[in-house]
Amino acid sequence: MKAAKKTKTKTKKGGYPLGGGAYAIEGVYALVAALFRPVRAMVVFLTSKAGRLFFFACLVCAACISLSHEETLGAFSNVGEKIAQKFLELTQKAGFQLMDVTVFGRHRTTKQEILKAMQVQFGESIFKYDVAKIHEQLKNLVWVKDVRVHRSLCGRIYVYIIEKVPIAIYHQTNLADGATNTEKVRHDVKPPSAKAADKQGRADKGKQGRADKGKQDSLAKSFFLVDEDGELINSEILPCFRGLPVLSGQNAAKNASAILEKFKLFPNVRAELTAMAFIQERRWNIKLNNSVEVKLPEQDVEEALKVLSVLMRHGQLSSGDIVYIDLRIPGKVVLGLSKTGKNFFKYIFGAQKS
Repeated sequence: MKAAKKTKTKTKKGGYPLGGGAYAIEGVYALVAALFRPVRAMVVFLTSKAGRLFFFACLVCAACISLSHEETLGAFSNVGEKIAQKFLELTQKAGFQLMDVTVFGRHRTTKQEILKAMQVQFGESIFKYDVAKIHEQLKNLVWVKDVRVHRSLCGRIYVYIIEKVPIAIYHQTNLADGATNTEKVRHDVKPPSAKAADKQGRADKGKQGRADKGKQDSLAKSFFLVDEDGELINSEILPCFRGLPVLSGQNAAKNASAILEKFKLFPNVRAELTAMAFIQERRWNIKLNNSVEVKLPEQDVEEALKVLSVLMRHGQLSSGDIVYIDLRIPGKVVLGLSKTGKNFFKYIFGAQKS
């Protein structure tokens, strides 16, 4: 058998096996290198100090040109709005819709008031509503002391409310601040009934009737509920709050919480308390259910309340002969008697002398 002859592949000087293809690859490489050469040079220039200054100058010029054309500026501002609107539309179609608002801790505030303050619409995108803005709007409600808002992607907004707790009723008067004459302090005044005011307004149809109704409305506006922080609650005084003590005097609302905390130690005194007057922003005069006025000291209030509690527990104030009790002097009790009480004591002392 004849041995097969070995054939050698002829190559060019460049060493490429297929001459035509090799030239093509080399040409593409040279073209790419030529195209990227100015780009590389531009990158080197921009990374230098002179390049950075040039780039910053271009940005300033572009900003000036944009600001000089209102139409261009409006177009740029509308781009953001359109993107936001498109995002809300897409999330709404994807199922991220507001389906419910759940409120916790609500007692005096109605759900209608909460929804009106939140300004939400069911079915809209859940991302449309700003939680911080809703928080601020809810804090402006009359009964809301504090609030926390949480948004869930399942289509719910959770609202946790802490409402104000009334502790007293504040009566604004036109009396001179710091008056020491307790007869000028209206302890016996009571907040007017809204139903009675409305009935009176319907009954009075003439000019005098309108004047009386205006007077009644003005009187109603001078009464405000007071919370634990001394803040006034601009709300109608409901019947359930008419048993609260009535405050009067400058800064009485701000200082009521501290004195009422001391009354908790003496529940029998607190149960009979109807009114309180802050005298010269230093001390308190209180009024009891039996119309007895008690003058408390500026210091050692708890000790004075302890003495008053003992007197009430033994029925010493139920006779009707006592007008006021002065406890301002430590260790002493000064009684102010009515005319009947004075005559009774004169009779007793006269009988003892004889």
